[in-house]
Amino acid sequence: MEIPPSLRAGIDAALAEQPLAPLRRLAAEQSDFYRSRGPEGYAEPLVDSEEAALAYAAWRLPATFASAYDAFRSAARCLDGLAPTSMLDLGAGPGTAMWAASAVWPSLSRFALVEQSAVFVGLGKRLAAGAPAGLAGAEWRHEMAGDSDRREPFELVTICNLLGELTGRERARVVEHAWEATTGLLVAVEPGTTQGSARILEARARLVERGAHIVAPCPHDAPCPMSPPDWCHFSTRVPRSRTHRIVKGGSLGYEDERYAYVAAARAPRSAAGSRLVHTPKVTKGDVLLDLCGPAGLEQLRVPRRDKAAYRRAKKARWGELFDGDDEA
Repeated sequence: MEIPPSLRAGIDAALAEQPLAPLRRLAAEQSDFYRSRGPEGYAEPLVDSEEAALAYAAWRLPATFASAYDAFRSAARCLDGLAPTSMLDLGAGPGTAMWAASAVWPSLSRFALVEQSAVFVGLGKRLAAGAPAGLAGAEWRHEMAGDSDRREPFELVTICNLLGELTGRERARVVEHAWEATTGLLVAVEPGTTQGSARILEARARLVERGAHIVAPCPHDAPCPMSPPDWCHFSTRVPRSRTHRIVKGGSLGYEDERYAYVAAARAPRSAAGSRLVHTPKVTKGDVLLDLCGPAGLEQLRVPRRDKAAYRRAKKARWGELFDGDDEA
């Protein structure tokens, strides 16, 4: 999924007067910082200057948008008729999840974004200045996620790439605050590493304890059936702009972003089917699908002689639902 043209225009305008060499150095530092995070998070700020915020927008924002968009779209496909009008985003950064959510749910018109970094708040407002009215008029709250005493209801609450910046106690507080705030759907997204997946499973367990219905990616509310060395995560392809390639130091016109997520709702899921947890394995004689279904993990072998099912299985995409008759 390409980032929206108005967001791309905002990023390009913000970067227009910036020399790329310093941004490339800052992007490399930020990337190293992300990779060094431990399971208990960290205390020092990742982005503490306008230049650092611009470096983040150049190299990291597109992948964050793509993973959030994929997670939101998967959740939407599991809840028929979901059309939220209000959204709360905790740890909003420069507003990336807001843009992704509005691309999935055009019904959204009210946005509240909580972000502790003043430079991210400033950049987020600049990026949305030329956006449609709802995004441009988003309410920015310069505060720590989970610290607010306000208890307003929102139909959609999101937590994207925030849990890895928090300690275990802070994560628990943020997830509980997010669940209390939503009247409809909560979606949390993390990088698709083993640690990122572990943080998502931790949040998932807490939500199930509080009566949430897991709608995606899991087709059940039972404990995750995956065990090491495997872990639940997915992948999305991110197109790279010229500036993105330069700042990231890459030569290809795309990158593959891996992510983990959980979507929990007040209402039960409406879509049926099992989730593909790996890329389909295609041979001359059949397609082998690794699925997570209501009963747990299973393998489905679709023979070539079953032409219709074989075609569907070959076209199936890692992370999608597959019910044997149709794709979701």
